[in-house]
Amino acid sequence: MAGRSKAEPGAPARVRATIDTQRKAVELRAAGATYREIGRQLKIDHTWARELVIRALDHAQYEHAGIMRSIEGERLDKLQRAVWSSAMRGNVGAVRAALRIMERRARLFGLDHSDAIAERVTAVAEQQGQLLAEGVITLLRELGLDTDPAARAAAAAMLESLAPRELEGAILDVEIVEDTTADGEA
Repeated sequence: MAGRSKAEPGAPARVRATIDTQRKAVELRAAGATYREIGRQLKIDHTWARELVIRALDHAQYEHAGIMRSIEGERLDKLQRAVWSSAMRGNVGAVRAALRIMERRARLFGLDHSDAIAERVTAVAEQQGQLLAEGVITLLRELGLDTDPAARAAAAAMLESLAPRELEGAILDVEIVEDTTADGEA
């Protein structure tokens, strides 16, 4: 198991036994043993042997990815330091190189992700605001109030008061329900 070859001395006996068993299961699997063979040798069920190996490998992959991300970040730092002074003096090639390094760092660490989400949230809020306004206009028309200045002013005031609150929250839940009763009463 990556990063830990022995059980921690202060861990409870059951945890130490599981860690040791997992380490042995991984070693046996790496040596080519089947899960049934691992289970027999460690005196555990073959499905548990498989689970122990899979958990160890999953943990190792995540651990490995974090280590690699850190190493790549350090490499990008070194590259940026190498071109930075030239870029700051106006060397166009160095400026381009620095920008590519910065873009790569942003992708590596997910720095641009939050901006993309914020842009999508704003776009959705704007679409929902437009749909709400269209719904209010349709409602006024259906009620025969679309030419009534007082009704139009009230609708505009309502939409204006909603915009700051609702669009900041980015979610508007609007449903226009048509009257389906025979006499028009709900």
